[in-house]
Amino acid sequence: MESRYFSSLSAVENKKEILLKLLRIEADTLDNLGRTTGWNKEDTQIALLQLVVDGKIKCRNANGRRVYFVVPKNHLHNREN
Repeated sequence: MESRYFSSLSAVENKKEILLKLLRIEADTLDNLGRTTGWNKEDTQIALLQLVVDGKIKCRNANGRRVYFVVPKNHLHNREN
């Protein structure tokens, strides 16, 4: 029996993977990522914030907007040491 809790967890993980793939192509804003994926702003933001917490992406302000980008792999390696 699959519960809704675990089902929603896998949905969040899928969204995180999709966003990570998109951000590997090009850094982007919350609004653009929401338009690209078709997800509402809240769901997109939750997945982005979880990727930030996971250390996989960062965000910076550029031209008055928050731009999300993938953390370079060598940065991840240095962080573990």
